[in-house]
Amino acid sequence: YSNFGSVRHPDVTRIHRTIEMVRARRPTLEIDGEMQPEMALDADRRQQAYGFSRLTRSANTLVFSSLASGNAAYQIAKALGGASAVGPIVLGVGKPVAAMQNAATVEEIVNMTSHVVLQAQQQEQLQQKRA
Repeated sequence: YSNFGSVRHPDVTRIHRTIEMVRARRPTLEIDGEMQPEMALDADRRQQAYGFSRLTRSANTLVFSSLASGNAAYQIAKALGGASAVGPIVLGVGKPVAAMQNAATVEEIVNMTSHVVLQAQQQEQLQQKRA
């Protein structure tokens, strides 16, 4: 409901702080926001309205301010999008984990399993580098 600070709200402030933290840790990562999905996904429209945006293409990852909004968007995109869906992705825990829907398809289970295995491998490689 906000594009680049067009609305003042604690959710928007939290997103701004998150973007600042990510940019500090990964300055070369192409990240921008906060913005509504239509602006994130339509590079031409975003460039026309917000020429200062750091994104050079359509966004390939969308981050939502709450579990409820993220899950609703995920379910809608999965039902209407015609693409493979991977998620929901659980963050903030010590080890890679997955939360699967009861009615998950075989493809969804394989995709999520692949994602969790990749996370585990990356975590192991990072631990080996630190050792």
